[in-house]
Amino acid sequence: MKLALPLLAFLALTSAAESAVESKWVPVPKPTPPPVSWKVLLPAARDVNALGGLPLRKLIDVPLRDPQITRGGDGYYYMIGTEMDKNTLPAEVAPNNEKVSGWEVNGGIPLWRSKDLINWETMGYAWTFEKDTTWQKGAPNKEGKFRRAIWAPEIHFIKGNYWIAYSVNFLNAQGKYAGTGLLRSTSGKAEGPYVDTKPDGPLTPDIDASLFEDTDGKVYFLYQGYQIARMKDDMTDLAEPPRKVELKGGKYLWAEGISLIKANGRYILGHASVPFFNDPALPETYDCFSAASDSIYGPYEPMKRTLPHCGHNNFFKDGEGNWWSTYFGTDPFAPFTIRPGVVPVEIDKTGCVSPKRSYPRPAWKYAEEKRPEGKWMNADYDDSGWKQGEAAFGEQAISQSGPVTLPATQWKGRFLWLRRAFELDKPVSNPALFLRHCGLNIRIWINGKEVYSSKQSPNDYITIPLPNTILNAGPNVIAVECMNAAPNRYVDIGLVESAPPGTTP
Repeated sequence: MKLALPLLAFLALTSAAESAVESKWVPVPKPTPPPVSWKVLLPAARDVNALGGLPLRKLIDVPLRDPQITRGGDGYYYMIGTEMDKNTLPAEVAPNNEKVSGWEVNGGIPLWRSKDLINWETMGYAWTFEKDTTWQKGAPNKEGKFRRAIWAPEIHFIKGNYWIAYSVNFLNAQGKYAGTGLLRSTSGKAEGPYVDTKPDGPLTPDIDASLFEDTDGKVYFLYQGYQIARMKDDMTDLAEPPRKVELKGGKYLWAEGISLIKANGRYILGHASVPFFNDPALPETYDCFSAASDSIYGPYEPMKRTLPHCGHNNFFKDGEGNWWSTYFGTDPFAPFTIRPGVVPVEIDKTGCVSPKRSYPRPAWKYAEEKRPEGKWMNADYDDSGWKQGEAAFGEQAISQSGPVTLPATQWKGRFLWLRRAFELDKPVSNPALFLRHCGLNIRIWINGKEVYSSKQSPNDYITIPLPNTILNAGPNVIAVECMNAAPNRYVDIGLVESAPPGTTP
């Protein structure tokens, strides 16, 4: 007995010392900023220099899916995600990851941190299969190929500690995903070490685990299939059977990457979906959808596509109270793919999420249905009797699929006329139209001269070169005639000039 107490004390001190070992954090090179291609002469509703029309910024130039960011108790932003290949982590912190392939086998859970969301560093893995495996042994798939990877881990700072919800990619004996789990930091630090709260097996079946802490301190576990359950106060297990959150009308989309936040007193449910899966006529994008409710279990409404190309994201607040969304991109329209990025977002009082605009929407004069009399396309025409509306013009339905479109003024009629006066300080050498028009025939005049007409709808925004002599130093007028020819009408127009080569934001 006399020997046992000192031994126990020694073991306790050893354990504490191991937990207190400082991790080595290695700086990650900043990505090269994209060049600015265009100088804006007359802004469209969509920013010509924004990546894919989103106020998007790449964080680090490493292959990563499902990036998730949380702000920790120490003021750092911590990011984890699905490790995709050996280039995810530098060799000095992950020397043995040559065989990494995120779909099949990866090393575990990589971790990064930043003080400002701009400068990042990594300590390598917070959890590895090599050292930390309990039930996550892996298994061969139907073709006999061995699978053992962590998918879509999420780090959360809850109850003064760090927790990582995760899922595995291999199948169980029933041919379904083996399940999800929850890790707890034993040091109170984001870098761990971590232990499994349920080391004897998965916490739930399926994939894509997430956590949410409500304002009353209760914590909820979410996962694939719109499933949610309240956790025990000590977070060792679920306190209730999982249930499916209720959507108003009962229309559930194909969804993964379920997440939950609370803003302006409302619960906001987010998830990834592919509109193409629900309607094969739509482009195959991978987007963030969201809906709001006054109750955590629902009903949630309306479920809308809120962030194009931002599927399997999470929403988080910065130190100033601003909301952000993560991004990694995995569809043909995505500005860049399989790299982590962030998008600033706004959340209104109803819980509606949208990208945060970098400038106000441009205003246009417009008339509908009855053709204006006289030379309405000329600069000296009096349009004081016309209505005024913010661009873009069209139907909200078009914003629910395909590239980024930003309808503001609803137009559901057959004919639309637009005018906008503007001034330029000096002559322009290489002007161009920046526009998208859908479901309509269109004609455009500048200073009374027709410069563009089309009966074909481009799949995305396009630039159309203009004559160098079309714009004046001083007052100018652009005029537009639209005739609706199909559903999902939309028109957004701006004027740009080629920026000097190599210009960056």
